[in-house]
Amino acid sequence: MRSNALYYALATVISNGIPFLVLPFLTRALTPSEFGIIALGQVFGTLTAGLSFQGLNIFFERNYFEWKKKKREKDLLFTFFSYCLFASILPLVILYFFPKFISKLVFDDPKLALVLVLFHIICSGNQLRSFFISYFRCQEDGRSFFLAQVIAVILSNALIGWWTIINHGDMYSYIYSHVTMNIIMVIGFALMIFKNHRKFDISFLKEALPVSLPLTPQIFIGTLSSHIDKYMLGLLGTLGGVGVYSVTQKFAFTVFIGMGTLGNLFTPIVYKKMFEGDSLKIRGEIGQILTRYFFVGAAFTLVLSLFSQELLILATAKEYHQSYSLIMILAFYYLLLFFGKQNQLVFKKRTYTISMLAFLRVGVGALLNYYFISAWGGLGAASATLVAGIIVEGYAFYLSQKAYSIVFEYTKILSLLAFILLSSIFILLAKELPYFQILTLKVFLLIVFAVVYRKNIIGLGIFFREKVA
Repeated sequence: MRSNALYYALATVISNGIPFLVLPFLTRALTPSEFGIIALGQVFGTLTAGLSFQGLNIFFERNYFEWKKKKREKDLLFTFFSYCLFASILPLVILYFFPKFISKLVFDDPKLALVLVLFHIICSGNQLRSFFISYFRCQEDGRSFFLAQVIAVILSNALIGWWTIINHGDMYSYIYSHVTMNIIMVIGFALMIFKNHRKFDISFLKEALPVSLPLTPQIFIGTLSSHIDKYMLGLLGTLGGVGVYSVTQKFAFTVFIGMGTLGNLFTPIVYKKMFEGDSLKIRGEIGQILTRYFFVGAAFTLVLSLFSQELLILATAKEYHQSYSLIMILAFYYLLLFFGKQNQLVFKKRTYTISMLAFLRVGVGALLNYYFISAWGGLGAASATLVAGIIVEGYAFYLSQKAYSIVFEYTKILSLLAFILLSSIFILLAKELPYFQILTLKVFLLIVFAVVYRKNIIGLGIFFREKVA
């Protein structure tokens, strides 16, 4: 079990770390406008691929163990894989008949239809690979899970380095790198797993689709909610603005990735505690555990926010260097999403409430993005995302607490949020000062954080040492 956990952790670190090593070269090979086209292409591909797969990639893990008892888990995998592969052709047919119209809708440029086709193939390939990754995870085969993740990221970034950076390729070189990687990986894993065992059984689909199809609107709304800022920035701003925004968002998103990794550790603990009951003692114990994990995310967010400018200078071209305020705003937003990871609504089976919140995220996000982007461009998109997050996620937190009230250590949590927020404001207000003075201020804020929260840091070390032991 411990070796599997190590494989999962290494896969997360490597699969997210290598792209950042390539980013300094990539931002000098591609223009912000090309990054903007790539970002909007990814939004489109994620949406069409998600609709094509009709929730089956989510439903696969739900049914895996049921059919494993009958030794038919590979039949289940092959049936879902084959159906989704066929279903992913439909958006390509639609694109074939209406290329200019759809390209105009996404990019405001009818000449970029090929980008949409390629990103649908890329995102469909990602979804198909997710079947195999889920299969390895359900098999508790950490080694194969690790290889599936790491080989994909190494292959794609090797091709990017070869076609795009070394040979001074264009945006299409970057896109074709991902297309090639997905085709190789999907075919390779399909041949490996289905070599001696493949049987299509329509009864699997008859059982799954009535349950998985209702997830399709949720996938659509969820995708739209996650990318509404970039899409509206493309409509109301410029592709270059979308490119700068998407690159800076990658850095802020590391907070979300980190909190997701922590979630793999605390989610089972929280669920176990919830099933023990809802006494004040249990709810208090959950709150104490979560505060420790939140502290880790808060400390990382503070460091990322304070040194976001230096990070952009080291890792990107000069066009991105003054966009560090976007990282600060978005990192703070992703930290707040921690409070939606406790799954209290799922625990209480409040699926209607979850769907209602998804629609609310889109509505509030679209409204605020329209006004904020019109006024402040990319900074407005980040600010709208944060404000919409505070409103909707705050309401979601209220409903979650009504469903199952966790006794959080509010004083500690609010003081952490206030410290990060005030530190970010100080750095932004001091941006006209000489750099040495700004750097001194950043180091001073880190020292203050370490002194004020020294008990938390020591307690955290003891906590994780006990967990490892």
